[in-house]
Amino acid sequence: MRAMRSQILRLAAARGVSNIRVYGSVARGTANSESDIDLIVDVEPECSLIDLAGFQLDMEELLGHSVDVTTRVDSIIRRRVEEQSVLL
Repeated sequence: MRAMRSQILRLAAARGVSNIRVYGSVARGTANSESDIDLIVDVEPECSLIDLAGFQLDMEELLGHSVDVTTRVDSIIRRRVEEQSVLL
């Protein structure tokens, strides 16, 4: 994913998405060929649900894997995710 960082950031900016963090098995280095890619992101106020879904599809097409995009989670879970995540 780091090799595609500039492409990911360009696609994200076009959709109003920023602060992309990878968490889960990919961040831990335990992913296998069937693992999805878990992302937690910030969105601009003007980012619509269509923009967010478009970003998810953009990432799946670019990365060739299923991608799960999360914007908001329970504060306790979010803190844990952020502690374990890796900034893209």
